[in-house]
Amino acid sequence: MHKKMKKKGQSLVEYVALTALVAIVCIGTVRLLGGKVKMRLNQVTKSFDKNVQYGLKTKQNKTTDDDDFINDNED
Repeated sequence: MHKKMKKKGQSLVEYVALTALVAIVCIGTVRLLGGKVKMRLNQVTKSFDKNVQYGLKTKQNKTTDDDDFINDNED
């Protein structure tokens, strides 16, 4: 029974060590690539905002054109 507890304790230590290693790698990756990812997300956000604004302006112009068409045909 003593060997069984020793093996169980060894598995726990291995699990904790592996989890710590994964955490260290993740933290290092975020520190290394964090600035690049942030810059790219800002570019995507600006592009998205620009496209949304363009879409809203296009929709407003189309609505205005449709209203003019309806008013022209009422005469």
